Amino acid sequence: MALAASGCGGDSSGSDAESQVRAAVQEVLTTKDASRACSELTTRHFLQIAYGGSERSCESQVQPATSVKITTVDVSDDRATAAVKATSPERRRPVAIQLALVKEGDEWKLDDFSTSA
Repeated sequence: MALAASGCGGDSSGSDAESQVRAAVQEVLTTKDASRACSELTTRHFLQIAYGGSERSCESQVQPATSVKITTVDVSDDRATAAVKATSPERRRPVAIQLALVKEGDEWKLDDFSTSA
């Protein structure tokens, strides 16, 4: 997993929220801090659906992306989606990723994702 989502404080309106989501997506896909990725940057819902609620299982699979291109971001209140193309050391060809994020307090966190080759 190359996933964790950063929290960015501030107003959640308009382009400010979009820039917060973009920063969260960038961090979720590139972080090297597995503990933070799985304990602070993802929701409990994500840990449950992806790893049966186990932070340890999540941590063992964190692998940062080597490049990330965010193609679209859509923000609606405290929910957002982002379409991304990312590469990793294991896969040189970009993988399309659809991320769903939710805002918890002042932080955008990864809540779900899907991929296609």
